[in-house]
Amino acid sequence: MPKFMGLLACGPAAFLADSQAARLYRSLSTTDENSVEPANLSSVANSNANYSEVSLKQNSAVVASNIYRLRVQQADFKAAEIAHEHQ
Repeated sequence: MPKFMGLLACGPAAFLADSQAARLYRSLSTTDENSVEPANLSSVANSNANYSEVSLKQNSAVVASNIYRLRVQQADFKAAEIAHEHQ
């Protein structure tokens, strides 16, 4: 609520100053035990590769199911066309 009241009273500059002050306080008061180290880049790359592989498999399955659906539709259309010709 104080951020909102500051925004109403002083405008966007107060909101920005409040956010920056909180960030500065957090960085100054953090000890080595509390700090979080950035993620290992190899694990990020590995997870991206895994995600790419999974999405590729899903996309392949979607394409294959669409091809199957189209073939079934074509077969149904040909069967209906043949049945209509024989009437």
